[in-house]
Amino acid sequence: MTFEDFISTFKINLKKRGGTRYAVLSTFGIDYPKSRHVVLRSFKEDRIHIYTHSLSSKVEELSANSKCNLCWYSDRHRIQLTFYGEGKILETDASEKIKKEVNDLKDYQGIKPGSDFILDNTEEIHFAVIEFKIHELIALKLDSSQHEKYVYSFNDKDIKEKRVIP
Repeated sequence: MTFEDFISTFKINLKKRGGTRYAVLSTFGIDYPKSRHVVLRSFKEDRIHIYTHSLSSKVEELSANSKCNLCWYSDRHRIQLTFYGEGKILETDASEKIKKEVNDLKDYQGIKPGSDFILDNTEEIHFAVIEFKIHELIALKLDSSQHEKYVYSFNDKDIKEKRVIP
């Protein structure tokens, strides 16, 4: 497979109904790395957008250390893409523009996720957008006879490919 094949499969899955839009985001927690499933919202060139509750621990962790990774898997296509890079919270103006396009904001209401449930302040919206800038992509094509592993570096939009055979 080529870089374009991997990216094409990824893009198609993000857009089509029934596609795989979930990935695992890993950040640096206080004592250990912290991983959780997130919904990928868009992909353009070398950036992926993720919507989140602005009071979530993801926001705190990325503010303290922006380095993180995303791991996406398609069982149907038998490929795994692991993106390494940096996540930042978009500025309020950019976030507000995207927020206007969201149909249902109920997932972004209320108190800090993981807190004890309190009925006060449940209507306030806490919406944020994480912009994940890709530095490196490791693509794994899973095959019963032999897996293929590719490493792509994103340097100034110049993509360098290196094929690794296990």
